[in-house]
Amino acid sequence: MTDVYLYGNVSAPQLDLESLRPYLTWLPDEFNSSQPESTDIKLNITLVFAGARTAAFFRGIRKEYTPLVDRLNDALSETGQDFFRITIQETYMGDWVYRINNPRFIRNPRSHKEIGMNLDFVAPGNIFYWAAKKEEKLYLSIFEMSSWIPFAGEVVPLTCLRNGADWDRLNKFMDARVKLMNTAFRGLELPFEGKWVSQDSPIRSKRIMSSESPPSPEWWAKNILPISFSIVRRLEFGKILDGLPLEKHWPVLRMLWGFVHDKYVLFYSRESPDFLIRIEHVFKGLVKQIDDGVEIDSEQLQRTLEALKEEATIASTKATSKKTRRTGTRKEAWRTLTGMIGSEIKHQVNGKSFSLASWPGLCCAEKGYWSTYFSQIGSWFTGRSLPSHKV
Repeated sequence: MTDVYLYGNVSAPQLDLESLRPYLTWLPDEFNSSQPESTDIKLNITLVFAGARTAAFFRGIRKEYTPLVDRLNDALSETGQDFFRITIQETYMGDWVYRINNPRFIRNPRSHKEIGMNLDFVAPGNIFYWAAKKEEKLYLSIFEMSSWIPFAGEVVPLTCLRNGADWDRLNKFMDARVKLMNTAFRGLELPFEGKWVSQDSPIRSKRIMSSESPPSPEWWAKNILPISFSIVRRLEFGKILDGLPLEKHWPVLRMLWGFVHDKYVLFYSRESPDFLIRIEHVFKGLVKQIDDGVEIDSEQLQRTLEALKEEATIASTKATSKKTRRTGTRKEAWRTLTGMIGSEIKHQVNGKSFSLASWPGLCCAEKGYWSTYFSQIGSWFTGRSLPSHKV
């Protein structure tokens, strides 16, 4: 479906979803039994299977998710559609999920531009290079609206959006991506719906959310969903706030924003499930109070958050002082190095798989390839982590 509806290749063979449904009656239960952290992976595997994504990319999923892939492929065999079989391929970068015979999928991609093309990014390009540059960026996320789970995302430098025509291309491309996903969900009779949202750059969002004065109605209307999600990890909070007087709730929102973006709170939330549960309990109470129109006691909330922040600061400081710096093993480093060199040689021999001249999204210049290439090599020898992104 991606070839036809996203890239205009009307001659591409199409999967018959209707014939598959009798062999996929188990699929809804597969999602019902999922933990939130695995739901987004299963969503993406299912979308690749249905032809609504060219590919998906994760790290370390082969062992756990091969049974799901096998069951999906069994349904293809039952309906005589083995041509559309999917696979999980381990590479030095991570694990690719893709259709084996998909001519659009670029095997052994050498750069982030080609990786982005595999992932149907609207603006494929060098993510590490952009991340290192302190320039304004647009953050795109695709949420599943019934479970409020973000399952795909992309970073677009504003330098790639030069005029109104570029903005139109971005909107058209993202609308087509999500429409394609929703068509697949309906075709498989899954109770899911995707929606894409854009968020202002973190630098600008931080400045606005830290201000004593609320933002303009226009900015708030555009950013209410992603901001609400970043505060309490629930999109429905944005639905509750929508239409309410922003001035009335701004002190509370500003307080919550500062709390959840505190570096010690972020660290300790990942380290301590009990601490995260207590934060969730506070947030649930606040969401219910605002939804019920109950006045929030700002002073009491501030005392509660300060106590939690102090606990996180003390615990995080102790934990980080005990941690030793992780260094990549020599075996890992050489495996990664040889994989990168092999990929680069293959690329130079075979040339680029696809031209970006007719890319339906945005054509961003690919810069900093070689600096990124050697930075990746160096990161494995030193143990330094590179920026990550949800794809």
